[in-house]
Amino acid sequence: MLQFLLPGLGVTVSVTLIALGLGGCIGAMMAVFRVYGNPVVKGLAVSYSVMVRAVPVVVIIFILFL
Repeated sequence: MLQFLLPGLGVTVSVTLIALGLGGCIGAMMAVFRVYGNPVVKGLAVSYSVMVRAVPVVVIIFILFL
């Protein structure tokens, strides 16, 4: 049974590391835009942040997979 789980473990770890890297890069860019951006970029970054924080994760997943 373990022989069927190990390939899935590799995929899970790789997807996790990719998502962590992308999320960190996007988060760092959003933070820089909010602090140092011009008013338009700052407004877009704040709007995105407020919208993502206000919507439950289940709803975002539902929208992404439709």
